[in-house]
Amino acid sequence: MSETSVFVEGLVLPAQIGINADEIGRAQPLRLDIEVKLASAGAAASEAIADTVDYTRVAAVARDVIARRHFPLVETLAEEIADAVLEALPLVSEISLRLGKLTCMAEARAAGVALRRVRASDSEPALLEGEALARAASERHEVLILGGGPAGINAALRVARLGRSALLVDEGSALGGQLHVVYQPMPDLPGSPPQTGPSYARRIAAQLAPLGAVRLVRARATQLEADDDGVALKVGQATLRGETLIVATGLSRRELAVPGERQLRGKGLLATGSKDTLALRAKHVAIVGGGDAACENALMLADAGARVTLIHRRARFSAREQFVRAIAGEPRIRCEMNAAVKAFIGAQRLEAVELDDGRRLAVDAALVRIGWSPRAELLPAEWRDERGALRVDSAGRVEGQVRVFGAGDLIGPACLAVATAAGSAANAARSACALLEAASRGGRDD
Repeated sequence: MSETSVFVEGLVLPAQIGINADEIGRAQPLRLDIEVKLASAGAAASEAIADTVDYTRVAAVARDVIARRHFPLVETLAEEIADAVLEALPLVSEISLRLGKLTCMAEARAAGVALRRVRASDSEPALLEGEALARAASERHEVLILGGGPAGINAALRVARLGRSALLVDEGSALGGQLHVVYQPMPDLPGSPPQTGPSYARRIAAQLAPLGAVRLVRARATQLEADDDGVALKVGQATLRGETLIVATGLSRRELAVPGERQLRGKGLLATGSKDTLALRAKHVAIVGGGDAACENALMLADAGARVTLIHRRARFSAREQFVRAIAGEPRIRCEMNAAVKAFIGAQRLEAVELDDGRRLAVDAALVRIGWSPRAELLPAEWRDERGALRVDSAGRVEGQVRVFGAGDLIGPACLAVATAAGSAANAARSACALLEAASRGGRDD
């Protein structure tokens, strides 16, 4: 059986990269060699471009990533190129690349990094679908885990470590949840160097792959039922039943719920401000919000050369003082206080933001950063507090429930961080396994 690869060799592109003083604010040449392995070798027989990967498309994806922003490290850029290729080209099963700076060392032709990555589905737990999912629906599982972000992954790891089995249910195309929209290196990961969200998501998901005690169902849960005797999750046509359930569905970005917001998503209305900073240079970007996230994005985009209008519905920002002072001293940021967005305007792309006083601001892009909402649509109202967060006790057990536990951002921690998500997940997993252990001894752990 033959194996097909497509490669691009010796691609030289200008990039803003490096941490040295003479590398800031200027472009330098990079050499890029990429080889991608294909999941199928059908093109040789069909002679159809749809059955292979166009090497010009591989190069274009790499070029787009390099143009996003200034990258402090070659390692980060290599990871983001690999992410983008795997996301844009579904036929690619594996990517290998070498990325080298051409002018950083007088004694060398190039210096940089080499990277190899397989598609996430090859480095995640066993995926149940078709007949395997039907069989899983006929079983009663020890621990069901709903949500595959940092909390759900860490809950599964702890369950396996405690000698129990877990069935992880997540609707995303890859495990990691909100990590997949964190494009700036995270500096506060315990025991890990700063890295982007997608990179960290892959690393922690890969820890689950060799654990036979953890299996994965990639589907959206549409119904949840729980009582003192067990729990049930409906996913598609199947109903998964378990002794215990850990809910770790996390948060979603809060929306303005104004005309044009959903229609223009991805068409000038940005999901993140950190992905395409260089592409927004000299562009006019509206940012809606007044907290840390809105102000930090405004400063980041202004530093990259964008003109920013920061729109806030109150007279004062709620962001920390260091951001407020920095914004006051940044000439590329203009503030519209006591103002609200009435609509996003545009046919094929975002063209303007309409304010509640009737003014229209012509913009090239916009970003909404007005906070988070718990992803709690499936949960009964009596399980949630006034903020919508899941109410749990010190053991992570949902108040009023015997077999349901909560973890991660969904339970409303004072600090939203990977570390707090992991800690609460370990706590919930320990409690769920303690309940199973008590049941196996003929008692109860209440």
